[in-house]
Amino acid sequence: MSENRQWIRQLNVILPIGALVAILLTAVWSFAGYSIPNSVIVGDIVLVAVFFAFHAATHGLTNYVLKRLLQTLFVVWAIATLTFFLLRTIPGGPFDQDKALPPEVKAAIEAKYDLNSPLYKQYIQYIEGVATGHLGYSYKYVGREVTDIVASSAPASLQLGLFAMILAFIVGIPAGVYAAANHNNWKDNITMVAATSFISVPSFLVAPILITIFCFGLNWLPVAQWDGTSFYIMPVIVLGLQPAAVIARLTRSSVLEVIRSDFVRTAKAKGLKQRTILFKHVLKNSLIPVLSYAGPVTAGVLSGSFVVEDIFNIPGMAKHFILSVTNRDYPLVLGVTLIYATLLILANLVVDILYTYFDPKIKLA
Repeated sequence: MSENRQWIRQLNVILPIGALVAILLTAVWSFAGYSIPNSVIVGDIVLVAVFFAFHAATHGLTNYVLKRLLQTLFVVWAIATLTFFLLRTIPGGPFDQDKALPPEVKAAIEAKYDLNSPLYKQYIQYIEGVATGHLGYSYKYVGREVTDIVASSAPASLQLGLFAMILAFIVGIPAGVYAAANHNNWKDNITMVAATSFISVPSFLVAPILITIFCFGLNWLPVAQWDGTSFYIMPVIVLGLQPAAVIARLTRSSVLEVIRSDFVRTAKAKGLKQRTILFKHVLKNSLIPVLSYAGPVTAGVLSGSFVVEDIFNIPGMAKHFILSVTNRDYPLVLGVTLIYATLLILANLVVDILYTYFDPKIKLA
């Protein structure tokens, strides 16, 4: 029995480290401008899935995860239903903005997209399409399926979001620990002033400043597009700065709270070095607030930032979140809404499971 427990503990360390290393290596490979084979992406997903499945199975979370996945299906259906009917209740239609369409032409277009059918029939057709993976045809991108539009634009947004969140964690967590370790001295003050500044300044202001300095002033980086490492640097920094600043502040506050705990005083009494105490004992117990923030912000960042993608002319999904609404493109609005909702739900589920990994005292029911 003790050997089995030791084996489980070892796998609980090896699996997440392996999955994290695989994701980081893939991200570095992609950031270097190389095309990532589908087999590598699938392998990363499998590693992550194996870790979560193993952790859930060994910590009595299987029923909880299955219940949450069933709830996810219900929530996605509810969001699809509400979005569908809300779009139909807004005054006007998808072709009302076109210039003086003759009635017969407008009727022919509406018949092509089944907009002249009773509302309940349109709803049934749409839900059947969602269940089979068919999100319909865009009204504005004539002849293109919504799934094709998303498939062509999602990789850029996912790349941008992944790079930005890696930057946020790599910068934010060490900065928060550094500030906490130097609590109430000038190093702490400078770090927190910088974090507060980056939180307060919006990306649409940071981007032009950095472009002016590094693109036009120093001529180090290209201004726009998404075509290789030099093109990635500027938008990733702009999108990752604010999450990094928030993570730094959350980490600092949490570390300062945990560092006053009894087990930390015991570790100090044993003569352990401050660095060992901070990174081996304190940090793991300080990540719960960071995880709470990371779930929804990661979903938002991965789905794309309209401001950053627009400024740097990145062909991502973010523009579809905005333009599909202004164009009254019902299928595209519904498609991107469902994708964002699914990302948000799954991100929160991942965060809930990670709670139990970093703090075994947390019980999920």
